Amino acid sequence: MNLHHFGTKILRLSDLLVDHDLPHRLRGKIGGGTLAIFPIEDDQFHTLVIDGLEGIYLTDFHTRTLMQQLMRTYYHLTIQTRVERQFLETQLGLGHQRPVIVLNNEYYLPLSSAKNRNTTWISGHWLRQIDFIGPKQILATFGINQQTITVEAHTSMGRKQMSEFVWFATMLHNIHFAAIKPGLLRYLTTYPATPENSNAKAVPAVIYKGVELAVHEIDATEPGRDLFGLADLLTEELTVSLI
Repeated sequence: MNLHHFGTKILRLSDLLVDHDLPHRLRGKIGGGTLAIFPIEDDQFHTLVIDGLEGIYLTDFHTRTLMQQLMRTYYHLTIQTRVERQFLETQLGLGHQRPVIVLNNEYYLPLSSAKNRNTTWISGHWLRQIDFIGPKQILATFGINQQTITVEAHTSMGRKQMSEFVWFATMLHNIHFAAIKPGLLRYLTTYPATPENSNAKAVPAVIYKGVELAVHEIDATEPGRDLFGLADLLTEELTVSLI
C-alpha cells in the first residue's frame, strides 16, 4: 500500500491492521527504504513493514528473522561494526552493549530488548525526530523520498535512555561510514569504464542506497572527480557490497 494514500496522517499499527487491506509477502526483507518493522500476532503473518519506497505490507517473517537475515547477508560488514562498537563503548566507558545494526550508510534501532525475542525496529538513517507522547510511547518522524512520515510506536525505553541510545547509534554510524569511505572512494576510481577497456572489472553497487549518498558526499567534498558510469551503476539492483 502506497504511503501517499495516507497523506500526513500518523501511521498507527492498530489502525493499519484494522482499517486497511494490506498486501502480503511471504518472504519479506529489509530494504533501502524500510522505515519500521512491527511484530504482530496473526496466524499467518508476523510482521508489518512500513517502507518509504515500497509502501506498507505484511510478511510471514518475524522481525527477529528479518534482522538476522540482514546480518547474515552482510556478515562482513556487521563484523566490522562490532569492532567499531567495542572501540566506541570502550572510549565512552560504557558497561553494556547497545544492539544497533549498522550497514554502510544505513542503521537500525530496536525499541526494546531484541536479544531473544521480536521487537519493533526503526531506521536511524531516515529518522528526523523522536517525540514521547506517553511513558513508553513515541512518534518517530522520518524524511524519505520527499515525504515526511510519522509513525507511532511503543518502546521499553524511557526518555533519557532513548535519547542516549539514538545518540550512541548515530555516533557508531558516523564512525563506520568514516571508516569505509576511503575504501569506497578508491574502489570507485580504480576501475574506470572506458570504450577502450570494455572488459574492465564490473563495479558492484554498495548495499541499497549507500553508494548514492556516499557519491553525493564525495561530489560535495571533491568536486570535479570523474566517477565514471555512475548513472548506470545506480540503476542496477543495489545488493552487492563494495567492501
